[in-house]
Amino acid sequence: AIRALKEASQHLNGRKILVILDEFNALLIAEQHADLEDAIFRNLRAIMAEDINISWLLIMQDSEYMTPSLWGSARQIIQQAHSIPLTNLSPAYARKLILEPMKSYRINFITPDIPDEIIRISAGNPYLIKLLCSFLVDAAKNQNITSITHADLEEAVINLLSEGERFFDHFRKELTAPQMDMLHRLNQHILRTPQSGYTQFLQSLAKTKQYRHSETHIEESIDAMHRQGILIINRQKNTIQFAVPLFQRWLN
Repeated sequence: AIRALKEASQHLNGRKILVILDEFNALLIAEQHADLEDAIFRNLRAIMAEDINISWLLIMQDSEYMTPSLWGSARQIIQQAHSIPLTNLSPAYARKLILEPMKSYRINFITPDIPDEIIRISAGNPYLIKLLCSFLVDAAKNQNITSITHADLEEAVINLLSEGERFFDHFRKELTAPQMDMLHRLNQHILRTPQSGYTQFLQSLAKTKQYRHSETHIEESIDAMHRQGILIINRQKNTIQFAVPLFQRWLN
């Protein structure tokens, strides 16, 4: 591998090579389940240490990156890396992600608030925005239309939610059974009493037999889901909500 990379670098006349390892966290999970060759990370460190004009981009989910106990044999690699967090897009950049590709397909929105709704329900998540737009473009092509309506967006949402187990897998696979139960209870709590807050939700959980006398465990679980980007909590303002409305709707 080292020889091949050196030859590639020479062939490119010194231009830098970018090696992207997507879903790097999958290697961590494989190691945890003893499904990974012992030498993988050791060999990867050796390649990275070579004096080759190469940059490495390791793409990980926050749930693994923010939990060093899961790094295993990749600890040294991750510790030496420079972290570049990929956050949800600002409304301005989210709008560009929606509108610019649509222009290339000569598709427009029948009312200007439709892109705003896409941004709202996706929380600016670029992955979900691209999925929704992909469904919209496919539908427009199949129907031979050039204007997207609210009904078209709703159909795209339904199509996305029908495959929610796949599209929200990055949320689902990190949840324990009690956490998933908490999310369902939170969803129902919000639907019943939309104006109630964080403290009221804790009180409602404490009344159930399953969570009685477990306040510390409940808050630890909620904090973990906040770190995973599933919930947004603000104890000072007494607020708790789902970070991504599409995920909340899928839970329904």
